Amino acid sequence: MRALLLILASVAAAAGAWAAETASPAPAAAPALEPDPVAQAREMLEAVAQAEIEVRDSLRRFDRWLAEGRARFSDEQGAPDWRWSLLERIVGRVHSLLDPEELSRARQEAGERLEHGDAAAARERLAATMRPFMDHGEEAATLMNYVPRRVAAQLGLARLQALLRGNGIDSPAMPRLAQLEALLAAREARDDFAMAAEVELAELESLQRQAYDAAFQSALGAARARPVQSLRFQSRDVRCPLAADTGAPGEAPRLDTTLSAPTYDYYPGEALDQDIEGKVALSARIDPQGCVRAAAVLVSSGVEMLDAAALRWMLEGAVYTRSRPRPDGQPAVTALSVNFQVAER
Repeated sequence: MRALLLILASVAAAAGAWAAETASPAPAAAPALEPDPVAQAREMLEAVAQAEIEVRDSLRRFDRWLAEGRARFSDEQGAPDWRWSLLERIVGRVHSLLDPEELSRARQEAGERLEHGDAAAARERLAATMRPFMDHGEEAATLMNYVPRRVAAQLGLARLQALLRGNGIDSPAMPRLAQLEALLAAREARDDFAMAAEVELAELESLQRQAYDAAFQSALGAARARPVQSLRFQSRDVRCPLAADTGAPGEAPRLDTTLSAPTYDYYPGEALDQDIEGKVALSARIDPQGCVRAAAVLVSSGVEMLDAAALRWMLEGAVYTRSRPRPDGQPAVTALSVNFQVAER
């Protein structure tokens, strides 16, 4: 879409330069080379031809997204959900905005006028088509950018709700988020996508992120206030890694990000396929050699498979630095958050 807009902009600029040139000619203060009108018309023709190719490629790509979206955004019975319905509406509107046949007709007619020696008429025909087509291209870009933002925002709300349910807490932002959802639905019903993206969707995205972070911190504070006996620790059942650091042991263990496995390696495939994200806070018991002996979920993501994946990473993939033994002989206890984000793939 960006390449298409650049091509349309170049044609529109050429049309604008021609319009200024014909509407208000500069006074003959000094002799200057006059632009070749035939060469200008031919350049515009080439740009329109390239724009036509880009339009057809873009529309084919949008149609492919629609077909893929129907397969992806459907329930177990095969019925498409709201995401596919929104994509279908927007792809249909993009088709109505970007008609490549309109470009083809303008190009053919301008070419005929140029063959008859009327370069000015050829440029005028192209300019009359490309000025509104440029506006249509910008609107189409807004529409197609709206879809992934809208879907991501809706998934973010589901992520927030799962966090709240999984930890038994509330969020004061939920009434406003619900209001924004309703306002978005109303604007979408009127096809007012530009205003929806600029106002309601922008606020919803920002508020949802803030609400998630605030809810996570609230849940973390509540979890730390509970007695440690309430945590359900899971013991390690694989061999401990060999301690790699050769320096003096520290006062407390620290996560060795170089030796630890990427958390992404533990991202459940089912969650990835459904774009499910979430953050999990863990408590870990670590021996002086940097081995995680047991771990428990402090703050649930609200998604069981993500909680289980975070625990598995902590007990299998996390490597800590060595630390001095505690006087009571007990393992050190530390907390860490694991954030599963689809964008990392």
